[in-house]
Amino acid sequence: MKILSIHILHKRPGKSIFLKSVYQIDFINYFKRGYFQQGLVFSARTTIDKIKKGQINRIQPEDFPDLFVFGHVNDSNIGVVIICDSQYPESAACRIILEIETKFTAVYSPEFFNNYSEDQDMKFPELDVMIKKYQDPQEADKLIKIEKDLDEIQTTLHKTMNDLMDRGE
Repeated sequence: MKILSIHILHKRPGKSIFLKSVYQIDFINYFKRGYFQQGLVFSARTTIDKIKKGQINRIQPEDFPDLFVFGHVNDSNIGVVIICDSQYPESAACRIILEIETKFTAVYSPEFFNNYSEDQDMKFPELDVMIKKYQDPQEADKLIKIEKDLDEIQTTLHKTMNDLMDRGE
């Protein structure tokens, strides 16, 4: 389970612009990273251009069948896209998207982005930290961690019950 990229865009009629993007694609051959990164950028921009405000959408790109693209656009036309492998839990991706939107809009006001007409690489160091931190989905969605703990407890309980039954108690 891994997140490959996180993008923040400003949705506009015609073509959305990138405000900040981070990638975690060091596992890909150096010579193929450029092509792969272009595919991620295309998927992110297309997702934001196509979705409606207020919806969190999950899309599976045809070019990359093992990936999911999660996207959301808020009322201020700020869109966040997370591209991850198909193993990454949807609930964690949705929580991350909403957290990023909240933190980003706390730093930058929506009117600020009207000054830009081309893609940007704005200062938002939290995004670099988040892509590393949330490689483990349990960090994003505490419910996943609780479910894992409950599964471990249940397994231990079943083993204990089986041991008791074997001893005849």
